[in-house]
Amino acid sequence: SSSVDREHGLTRNTLTLLTAEPDCGATSFGLNFLSCDWNRDANSRMFISLGDDSTDRILDEHRQFEFIEHLTSHNRTRWHSGLIVQSQIKPAITSEAFVESVALALEAALDSEMPIDKLVIDGLGLLGQRYSQLTRDPDLIEALRVCCISRGATPLFIERVPTVPMGARSGTPSQHELYAENLLRLNRIELRGRRKFVLSALRAYGDHYGEHPFEYIVDESRENRNISLSSH
Repeated sequence: SSSVDREHGLTRNTLTLLTAEPDCGATSFGLNFLSCDWNRDANSRMFISLGDDSTDRILDEHRQFEFIEHLTSHNRTRWHSGLIVQSQIKPAITSEAFVESVALALEAALDSEMPIDKLVIDGLGLLGQRYSQLTRDPDLIEALRVCCISRGATPLFIERVPTVPMGARSGTPSQHELYAENLLRLNRIELRGRRKFVLSALRAYGDHYGEHPFEYIVDESRENRNISLSSH
């Protein structure tokens, strides 16, 4: 692979699309990505949920994970002030207003000298179900990608996809794959009678995973309930 600037396996200033089967911990993956290597005195992070859950419910559902301590304060009862969490977005929002709201948040962080260097948008699959105005804009994902990268934020977008039948090697293609330099897939398998999660790198900037997908088994430790990666 070429010499590139990595951010915990992902290249800075490139878009990563994570396509995930239901109940595979995709939101946890996104929050974990934000928690890594966060210097609270130097930068901020941003998490945008397109689902129904409130910011409090998102916290409640992930409070048990060890990485949450990096994103919260006050005994994990509140998000840290350096983490901007947006949820319950109005379904009637237009694509222009949505991109502008992201841009304004990024620029406000720059003005405060606490730039947002990572941003997650969770729930792209809901665009066609909840956000009719956003769905009408075929250039929305590219506009969001440019909006983030031009302001120094490395973006991770998450989309839920249908479950892959047992034995199948590839998941349901996402209509947004064209815009992402990095493409990950998260799915569930049965391995020796136990449920496991597999994270596959299907495409990555500077590498050739498209020819030979690189996979990890994702284990959830029962002791500390933290997600760890082991090579597979």
